[in-house]
Amino acid sequence: MTEETYSKQVLIVGAGIAGMQAALDIAGSGYQVVMVDRLPSIGGHMHQLSETFPTLGCAQCIMTPRTVDVGRHPNIRLHVYSEVEEIAGEMGDFRVRIRRKPAYVNWDLCTACGACTEKCPTSIPVAFDRHLEMARTMRSGKVRYEEGLFIGHKHYDKMGVQPLFPFGFGLSYTSFEWQNLKITPQGDDFIVEIDVTNVGPRAGSDVVQVYVEDKSPILPRPLRELKGFAKLHLGAGETGTARVVLSPRSFATFDTGSREWIARSGAFTVHAGHTATDLVLQETLHRTTEWRQKP
Repeated sequence: MTEETYSKQVLIVGAGIAGMQAALDIAGSGYQVVMVDRLPSIGGHMHQLSETFPTLGCAQCIMTPRTVDVGRHPNIRLHVYSEVEEIAGEMGDFRVRIRRKPAYVNWDLCTACGACTEKCPTSIPVAFDRHLEMARTMRSGKVRYEEGLFIGHKHYDKMGVQPLFPFGFGLSYTSFEWQNLKITPQGDDFIVEIDVTNVGPRAGSDVVQVYVEDKSPILPRPLRELKGFAKLHLGAGETGTARVVLSPRSFATFDTGSREWIARSGAFTVHAGHTATDLVLQETLHRTTEWRQKP
């Protein structure tokens, strides 16, 4: 019987909560651990959560001690903002090539004080915040000061991004079915009504979100915009009607040239959904008149 010796080094790809816990367990057993993550920081998506299901525990309370332990553990070596390019060898003797992306800072000298960002000439979207905020970058270029219509779910719709937790996301202990979307004109308004049935075993609440889509916009505007919502609390097996009023302002967009709100005549699609991406029902209506209003 031959005895084989193996390297006491372990590679972990991905520094989310699972990778961090695995690294701590293995490093605590005396093995050297090399962690690789493509993001500039460790923690994965859990750092982006306020609470965790099903206990609604504080995500930061769970993550922060592990983050500190991983950073300080003598048996753990971190390679963030890096990716595995090649793996070769055999069991017990693997050779891994890791490519570190350029960060334009000296990792050995950086103390994360943040002072260098004050001199950065431009900004880029922050990936950690799902591109909702801008951060300074070391790359040279022009300084851009940007603000516009396409923020939040409107930005995701424009860029074709499927977020992990879409705008309006929520959980329930029961289930609901929607049907009979009806749109009724009433003067200058449109009344949107939807029948909601609690088909689950217990009482619960559901929120109907109503989005408006301009089929032929005269000015740049988001693909869909939230224009109203209605919340219903229903017992098991109970049916209720959600009602949302769409005024002319619900169809309008602001014209910076004439400095007024304009709701054109023509076709608009009304979407009803649980979230900005989970759109259950839709119906097209036609406005016959143009509406304008000065702010």
